[in-house]
Amino acid sequence: MSSRDKHEGLPSVLEAVETLSCLAEMDFDREISMAANEIDAVIPRRGEESASTQPRNVSWLYDQTPEDRIEAIRDIFKVILHYLRTFYKKEYHYMAHQKTTEGIKAIMVIVGEAARKLDQHKELFQTAKLESITELSEYKRLQDFYLSRIARKIDEGVLSKWIMGLSQRLLASSEEQVVKGVVSTKHVFVDLESVKKDTEYELFFIRKEDGTRFFSPRLIRNIKLVCDFGNYLGEFKHDDPLESMGIWRDHVCAESAKNILQAAGKGIKRFYQDAPQLSDGELANYISKALMALMMCSNLHHLGRDPSQKSCVDYFVDFQNFLRTALHTREYENVVAYPPSKSTKGLYNLLELCHTLCHAVFMQLKGYQAVLPNILALVQEAYQLQGQSGINNRGILWDHLHEEYNVLSKLIKRHASGPLVKVLKVLEEGNDHFYDPLIQDNIPNELFEIELATKKVVNMRMPCPVRQEFIHKVTVTEEFKGFLRSLLNQEPHERFLLINLQDRTSWREHQRCQVLEELQKHPDFSKQLTVVTLAKDTEFYHQLAPYNLDNHAETFIANFKEQLQDEGCGFFFPESIKKALFPQFVNDTLQMIHKVFFNGRNTIPRERRLDFIEIFYLYLEMKLLEIVKPDAFSLMCKDGVDIGPAASAPLFVFSKWQRGEKLSNKDLEQLTLIVHGAAILVRERVMLPERFNRMQNMLKELQQGAPAPKTPDRDF
Repeated sequence: MSSRDKHEGLPSVLEAVETLSCLAEMDFDREISMAANEIDAVIPRRGEESASTQPRNVSWLYDQTPEDRIEAIRDIFKVILHYLRTFYKKEYHYMAHQKTTEGIKAIMVIVGEAARKLDQHKELFQTAKLESITELSEYKRLQDFYLSRIARKIDEGVLSKWIMGLSQRLLASSEEQVVKGVVSTKHVFVDLESVKKDTEYELFFIRKEDGTRFFSPRLIRNIKLVCDFGNYLGEFKHDDPLESMGIWRDHVCAESAKNILQAAGKGIKRFYQDAPQLSDGELANYISKALMALMMCSNLHHLGRDPSQKSCVDYFVDFQNFLRTALHTREYENVVAYPPSKSTKGLYNLLELCHTLCHAVFMQLKGYQAVLPNILALVQEAYQLQGQSGINNRGILWDHLHEEYNVLSKLIKRHASGPLVKVLKVLEEGNDHFYDPLIQDNIPNELFEIELATKKVVNMRMPCPVRQEFIHKVTVTEEFKGFLRSLLNQEPHERFLLINLQDRTSWREHQRCQVLEELQKHPDFSKQLTVVTLAKDTEFYHQLAPYNLDNHAETFIANFKEQLQDEGCGFFFPESIKKALFPQFVNDTLQMIHKVFFNGRNTIPRERRLDFIEIFYLYLEMKLLEIVKPDAFSLMCKDGVDIGPAASAPLFVFSKWQRGEKLSNKDLEQLTLIVHGAAILVRERVMLPERFNRMQNMLKELQQGAPAPKTPDRDF
């Protein structure tokens, strides 16, 4: 049957299953406190179109009357019962399939869990005179049909061996902590809703201070259920637009390997010339293996044709692991602490090669450009799916971006729950020991260059270069330190500006921010590294309470100035940067934005204050480039997928506009890569809608407030 129920006004089967999962996992106390701020409903009211393309929650429990809540719950049970009846009638032969029967059993388990959770909060249904959800006729009919027609036909047990195995592994880990005398934390912060939004997936890799996890085994069951159920229903049986993702990633890695080999060519030649005198060294041994893996990776014959053989991705992972192991050897630590002189030719060249490889990993990779034609073809396919041959809104940049984003979002919906599947893959393979995006399918990439005075500055897309196993313990990766050391080997010495867009006020990101901010103070890196933190997730940034009602321009601007100067509000500037920014630049820029883009109005509504903040961030980023004069910089978030690209794209456009240039067709293709490349290749989805909308609205303000060259006509 179709995934959407044929009864008008009812949710689809998949929506009903997702809703039950959310109810079963729901923390009612937290949801009640948040209900006033929630706007999206997991189930549309009768007669309304489903908003299934957007992340959903259970605010409908609070938005409706008790009677309406009961009707919504009745609808869920009706949909599940209708599905089971259809399944029993038409697809009974599937009963012998273990995955199918376990999926049905898991659905019924969640039905029961959701009912029990709702019964614990009867105040939601007081006026409906209902003692228990299980009293509903729809619930009774569902249970009766399941028990009489289906349950007796399938074997005992509820969860699959896979789920039970994973659950036992997770529970054993928690029990081990208790044995060691660590008190286990009761609260689990990750729920199915946040997993679907793909905003907190890093918490699957990170442990709490006491060693326990941020998720429960039940959550894993629900994720697997939603994925398997969606696939079984045919929800994703259309042509998968990302079915060639494995080949795309192979091309990215193969091109990146070529970039590294080319950048390190002279050093590699010297390495093999010096090989006889280095043969007994542990460091040389691992570097030799790393180089061999690179050469294998660059060979296009390894483009994932045969699943039984290693692919380019596999060989690139080998390179990363060998390089990392080399950088953790005692020999490397010794030569870094006591650098050899040039007269010690072999060892000196070996150390230089290590740092050249690190430099290439962060500065020379252009693997994403290798799959740009594939991404452009994906966009063209998205337009054709909507009955269009190409973009309609030529000449208006924000309309062009909006249209492209919308059609691409609809197309990628046909891909089978990309982020959910990625989470399951990590957990199934047991690779959930720490968060380390650089070696978890998220390699850096050069995006574009900005002309700054007489020099060109490279913009790098990169994830946060850290390794994090516990929420309170973070270390900077040795590859990034090696990259920084390599900058001193350049002639003249190079500088790197890291604009950190993580939220230092958040418990999730504070420790990552702190270790990066402290790194620039280390004597080995102070000459070549500058770190600035501009938080993009605080209450002020989103204009939430207590700032949501500050419509008066003077109050808003005054609060903005206070925020910028307070590290407790999410901003961090080294002392030398502070002197160049405060007070003149900050005051002048805030006043200029108010006058030019907002006509000096006394009141600014919340939606436009969000644009004001984004525009200021853009001017601030340009000012930081002017002050630091780096050779390369990165607008970096935790993974370089959403926040970073949403900041890089406007900077790319703005730098063109400042020089009075029109955006060429090539520029627009590069803009497509900046906006969509990382989200598709790393997380198999489009950029998060809230990040895209902030970026698009800010570009609209920019182009309207300060007229700039229009985009050219362009067909993909």
